[in-house]
Amino acid sequence: MSSFRTALCVLVLSAVPAAIPSTADAGEYQSCSHHDDDKQKKKCNKAQDKYLSKNKSGTKPFKPSKISPQLAELDTKDKNPFATDDWYLGVEKVGAKPIDNLIGEVDRAVALIKMARYIGYLDKNGKQDEAAKLAKVVVPELIALKELVPTLKDKVGAVQSRLPKIIEKNPSIALKAPGILKDLLVDIATIGKDLPGAIKAVKPLAKGAL
Repeated sequence: MSSFRTALCVLVLSAVPAAIPSTADAGEYQSCSHHDDDKQKKKCNKAQDKYLSKNKSGTKPFKPSKISPQLAELDTKDKNPFATDDWYLGVEKVGAKPIDNLIGEVDRAVALIKMARYIGYLDKNGKQDEAAKLAKVVVPELIALKELVPTLKDKVGAVQSRLPKIIEKNPSIALKAPGILKDLLVDIATIGKDLPGAIKAVKPLAKGAL
């Protein structure tokens, strides 16, 4: 679990490269392409390298069907953007149900924001039909997420208050559980900040699918 995964979700859809490789080439990631400043882009690419080296081998790619069953066709490795280096979103379970359930909710919210960026990327790179098709599914989920985000922080607080009992039943997570909950709070704050921009950027694209 790393809060850096949401740092790549800031929505800047106006500046994207002309080509869309399935994985990053020589450390240049699609998810960092929105940076106009070379130093910021280099910093983003370096951070993505670090994130991948730390998380990719120990996590499984998020499945788009968890956003909506209508995206189940993207679950296969060759179609799942979250399985590529450029848009990788790794998920894992710690073995304690209250924490795993919370992680799952936050993972889905992070995936929605990142999917919105991916849709914008497709639209700017000549894949308007595909972007519109995905936007039609994702936009209602993004709008619904507005109601959910305020509750996520409260859910983290509830788990924190129960943490001693959770650890008592799952002693193996004693050292990492506090850090996981702290990262989730960072993720939730970033989701709340990025969500309005995600909706604004992708909502017009959904009309193309009507």
